[in-house]
Amino acid sequence: MDVKVTANGSGGSGIDWDIDGKKPKESKMHFAKGTGPHTIKFKLHDSSGRNLKFDPSQPIWDHVSETDCPPSGSKSGQIEVVECGDKMLTITNANSGDECTLHYQLNFVDESGSAEPVDPIFHNGGGGFQ
Repeated sequence: MDVKVTANGSGGSGIDWDIDGKKPKESKMHFAKGTGPHTIKFKLHDSSGRNLKFDPSQPIWDHVSETDCPPSGSKSGQIEVVECGDKMLTITNANSGDECTLHYQLNFVDESGSAEPVDPIFHNGGGGFQ
């Protein structure tokens, strides 16, 4: 699955994000129960003027929660980084265990090293059969 992550300038120093054409809080990818692992490629399209790239040291944080963004450095055990480049991050979502909502945060840095995160949502159906 390819996911387009777009960073637009917002007039100030902030970033106006969209994930496949949706605002981050509206971007919810659903993975059906029993469908097993899924590979996701996040492709950054940067028109912010800030020369953003994925943070190679910590490109993604994730945790199981109905409402909360992931705390710094969190890992649920569902997400594995396969490859991280400046403009593309490839991960595997295990989609195993119990059904859950998985909040994740993509971490970017700009040319000066300033962090710029964005935090959409996965809904994992979990292991087992449909």
